[in-house]
Amino acid sequence: MSVKFLIISAAAAMTASTAANSAQLIRNGGFEDGNFTGWVNQSTLPDHVVTGPLTPFSGTYYADVGGGSGTTKPFAALAQAITLAAPGMDTLTYDLNFSGTTASDVFFARWDNKLVKGSLVKGAAGSGNGWVTYTFTVDALGGGKDRLAFDFKTPNGDSPWALDQVSLTGPGIVGSATPEPAAWALMLTGMGGLGFAIRRRRYRAPALI
Repeated sequence: MSVKFLIISAAAAMTASTAANSAQLIRNGGFEDGNFTGWVNQSTLPDHVVTGPLTPFSGTYYADVGGGSGTTKPFAALAQAITLAAPGMDTLTYDLNFSGTTASDVFFARWDNKLVKGSLVKGAAGSGNGWVTYTFTVDALGGGKDRLAFDFKTPNGDSPWALDQVSLTGPGIVGSATPEPAAWALMLTGMGGLGFAIRRRRYRAPALI
């Protein structure tokens, strides 16, 4: 077995491990399950994962939300617990479309029960003409303590907010998850074999006279 082959094997294992650690941690962020699997829906009126009347930002489905009653419960919420093994600064991204008619319709994101700065969006007549992508940096606590929530208020109960493609990426995620056992085995085998091959090359039997 050549040293070159062992080096390639070890590099492939480390790449596989990094890819596993970089995996998307938002469950059903594009709502492609066709439902709210992975999310806690705290709306006072039924919200729906739908295929229309809007065209989804990506994929087949989007979340049609906004059932807060405005009087008995000013804000409804769609929330999800996030499991991060370690703290770090991560990037939260989502796509939002507003189809309401009044400024009293409100939408914003919360991370660990705190308003995500800059995420507050107020409705306005005629603003529901397309999807808008929002990107924010969030400070993850790690240790399974993080929580993402989207709060929305629609006094008329007309569900004017459409949400799609919620994702969480960044350096706080990479390295936080445990590599798969197969990746560990391949990496250790490659590194061990590499060390053995190097030692064999360094050792040369004395020439016989």
